[in-house]
Amino acid sequence: MKGMVNNMKRRTIDLINDLSKPTNYSLHDLANSYHVTVRTIRNEIKTINEFLYNYGFTKINIEKNGLVQVNRDFSSCRKYLQIDDLYEYKLSPQERIIAVSCILLMKQDYTTLSELANQLYVSRTTIINDLPSIKKYLEQVQIQLHTHQNKGLCINNDEITCREALVRILILDNDPNDVFITYLLDHVIFLNDVDRNMIHNIITEIESEYHIQFTKDSSNLLSFYLELMIERNLRGFYIDTHIPSFGDEYHFAQDILRYICQYSVIEPNEKEINALGYIIKNMLHYSLLVSNDRETIAIQVLTRKLIEYVSNDLRIDLTRDYQLYENLSNHLNSIYHESITETAENPVLQDIRSTQKTIIKAVNNNIGIVREFFHRPLSETDIMYIVIHFCAAIERYKTTKINYNVILVCNAGIGTSQLIQAKLVKYFHVNVVGIISSYEIDSLNENSADLLISVIPIYDAPIEFINITPHLTEDDYILIGNKITELRLHNHMPVNSHTSEVSEIGVMDAIRPILINEVPEKADILYENVKKAIHRYFNRIQPVNEIDNASPFLHHLLTPEFIDFDVACKDWKEAIRKSAQPLLKYGYIENRYIASMIHGVEEYGPYIEIAPGLAIPHAGLNDGSYKTGMSMIRLLNPIPFGVEELDPVRYVVTLSSINQKNHLRALFHLLSLWQNEKFLQELNATDSAAEANKIIEKFEYTLSDY
Repeated sequence: MKGMVNNMKRRTIDLINDLSKPTNYSLHDLANSYHVTVRTIRNEIKTINEFLYNYGFTKINIEKNGLVQVNRDFSSCRKYLQIDDLYEYKLSPQERIIAVSCILLMKQDYTTLSELANQLYVSRTTIINDLPSIKKYLEQVQIQLHTHQNKGLCINNDEITCREALVRILILDNDPNDVFITYLLDHVIFLNDVDRNMIHNIITEIESEYHIQFTKDSSNLLSFYLELMIERNLRGFYIDTHIPSFGDEYHFAQDILRYICQYSVIEPNEKEINALGYIIKNMLHYSLLVSNDRETIAIQVLTRKLIEYVSNDLRIDLTRDYQLYENLSNHLNSIYHESITETAENPVLQDIRSTQKTIIKAVNNNIGIVREFFHRPLSETDIMYIVIHFCAAIERYKTTKINYNVILVCNAGIGTSQLIQAKLVKYFHVNVVGIISSYEIDSLNENSADLLISVIPIYDAPIEFINITPHLTEDDYILIGNKITELRLHNHMPVNSHTSEVSEIGVMDAIRPILINEVPEKADILYENVKKAIHRYFNRIQPVNEIDNASPFLHHLLTPEFIDFDVACKDWKEAIRKSAQPLLKYGYIENRYIASMIHGVEEYGPYIEIAPGLAIPHAGLNDGSYKTGMSMIRLLNPIPFGVEELDPVRYVVTLSSINQKNHLRALFHLLSLWQNEKFLQELNATDSAAEANKIIEKFEYTLSDY
């Protein structure tokens, strides 16, 4: 826009703020208030009108009687105000105090009085006169100001105190949208390029994964803190003290930091995780969208049974599809607490009804176990959305061996595009070979990729393309799955595909003879370590020390100290107590968790007996569990728990869970392995906890989790 004048003097900005208030002003009122002439006020209004014109707002009108009239939307113009420098904008005494405080908090070393004076366009004497007020202001936010005769001013507080002070100064005690605070944020606080869209998307992802919702203020505060954390990390400021953090908030923080480290250059840090968990727990507010009760784990077990039954009907083994298990268990949990209802007819559901009759029949044949658990009928819409999950799983099953090359079209920031890329790879096993803007589409040719997936509307491209939304809805997943199926049905081979396929087993077969020949005395140990590394590479699974408790495998939880054999128990209550002892000993749970497990069986029946010879005791997610874990005992003499077709119970695996997510993969693997006769034979034959852990690990790595 030509003639842009959004960089204004202080008096002009103050006048805009005053005119935004629901008060009637005359020219004389304003002249008296600002101690200037009426002519000066007229000139200021002329400047403001030029600004309003540039941004499409209605100009201020001065009536014949001198009354100043502004349009209803006048106050909205304030968001376009900005300060480019502090020479024209004269800081008030309070603004000087805030500015100096922020400058010092963002510096690692001393700052001289002359440097502060030059930066704020004031005299050194002014800064000296402000010092008592600056010191008092900083003390109010728990910051100690240090002065040195030759070096200047410095702050030496610990990092978490400095961050809390900045949060309070810039967000809690002042309006972050204020033109002066905005100037500080842009010119003092955030000097590095931090992707705010990436932070927003990560917060949204965490809310979705944990079924929580931050309040608007808390979401804004969390976003600011994360941006501040990244900025200070990039400047060399890291949390230097241990701040205890546990429970859900710790795991929120753990996942947030894990995502941020994927999309920025900062390094993960346990102290940063604890500090973020502390901030979330003590400064933010969020609500649970799905209640954390004992039904959560029971529904996850139910989901595994439904997948098994539907797989048998379809004669397609979907029991190894962890993505189906995770998504469907979350979906069933949601409709258990609040049934999905739709008044408008969804065209996607219409398409499913007409094209997926076999899958619909298989789901309807086996949905009775869900109705029985829910103690209510399911609507036709509920069932159709369950069918959608199976349709998506079958498409993954069909395309497991073919990885098509995809180019993503996204004009948003790198954080947004990389989150979408991660979801495409995770759900559809495609190779995202490029991320481009819409302006680069013309440079593509038919050999650039197999498919173009665009999150902005496009109408023509040199290769196959589809348009989706940036948030990847269920409709988008179906659209992508159908397009990939269409490519497969037309026998479309991936562009630039190679004729020879590199496989996990093939690589191991090539490596093993070399190890035996070169280092025979260490060959077995090295082979096991290399095998795990190659398996992680082919399956894109991080080792446990990288993911910590984000999604541990079963053998990560059932380590030797959490396994015991030939345990004598007189009844099911004692079996639960003894199975839980390792978790109690190592601080995973407290005694009331054990009492809650026993009370649950007494009140609801033997719902913990989930397979022949296997019981998985567990309590509600808020009944005294502090860490995700499992402990397993094999009873000396099997005991009936109360389900005739599953009794007697020989193995009792107590589950400690702190949310709906972290234990899910381990539980999925336990339920899958319990269907493997060879696994059960080897487990039954051993009396060694260490060997049992190795057996679990060996068979667990045979699960594909495609």
